[in-house]
Amino acid sequence: MAAAVLAMALVWHALLARRLVRSSPGDEEPAAERAAVVLLALWCAALVTAPVVWLGTAPVSLLLYSTARKAVAHAGSALFAVCGGTAILLSAPGLAVGPRLVLALAAAGCSHALGWWIARIVVESHERKELLEQLERAQEALVEAGHRNGVLAERQRLAREIHDTLTQGFSSIRMLLEAAEAEWGTDPGKALRHIRLAHGTAEDNHRQARALVMEGVKEGLESTLQLALGRLVEGPWGYEARFRVRGAPRPLPTRQEVTLLRAAQECVANIRKHARAAAVELTLDYRPGQVVLTVADDGVGFDEEVLPGGGVGITGLRDRIAEAGGEVRLCTSPGRGTTVTVSLPDRSG
Repeated sequence: MAAAVLAMALVWHALLARRLVRSSPGDEEPAAERAAVVLLALWCAALVTAPVVWLGTAPVSLLLYSTARKAVAHAGSALFAVCGGTAILLSAPGLAVGPRLVLALAAAGCSHALGWWIARIVVESHERKELLEQLERAQEALVEAGHRNGVLAERQRLAREIHDTLTQGFSSIRMLLEAAEAEWGTDPGKALRHIRLAHGTAEDNHRQARALVMEGVKEGLESTLQLALGRLVEGPWGYEARFRVRGAPRPLPTRQEVTLLRAAQECVANIRKHARAAAVELTLDYRPGQVVLTVADDGVGFDEEVLPGGGVGITGLRDRIAEAGGEVRLCTSPGRGTTVTVSLPDRSG
């Protein structure tokens, strides 16, 4: 009879083991819990029939704590103790009552200890699972935050590129066309030169727009940085402009040349809009291990306490130069003009 009951319990144990797909022992799954209760009854019957079945209680308890609620699992541990102790008392009639009671209490203690140990293992495993899930959620949040920051940085970069290239080009075209319109009646030849220069500026804007779309950094620097800066000071801007080169010119990495050109474009655009200057001087100084661009005007200047940092354009310029590993120094005061100094480390070597 013990063998028959044990065989039934083992078959039921195998069937229930296939349902070990629960996420936590507290989840409600009535079919699995009913199967666990049937297994508990069969195993208790096997214990009463043959105490040696006690040796297989560990996997049964593990399955019980994995498929049923904690209250049912604890009740099962208590029944294992009672049935095991009863089987020991009934199967050893030759022993005195004292030793049999000791064996029964030992069986009960072992059953409860085994149940508590398995319960702790199950709880800790699910706690670890929850911690891993929290870690995965945190990692996903970090990845999403990094993606948002990358998108924001790219938007800021594009805004800065548009401000430093296309916006300034459109402003130049407008000023050239206004000058051509004013001089058309008195000096058609000079007006035509303004129109041709506006046409060339529009072509430059077109190339720069393609560069933004195609991520080409060489647009605007068809020859050398010196020639690009020399072209920048040309035009009827209403002030005398001069460009000088100091030191021995040497080729720079393309990104550094573009960065210096964009810095000069920003400074010249600010002078045209705000400085009301009579003279402007651009200086490109090749120093040992460093390249310095200086843009100085004799305009109205401004009070840095009233306009800290120099406004949006200078702020974008500082960000651009900082990304390239350089720095920007601004020297100005009301009525004394403005000098902007941009220095970059020479990475041509």
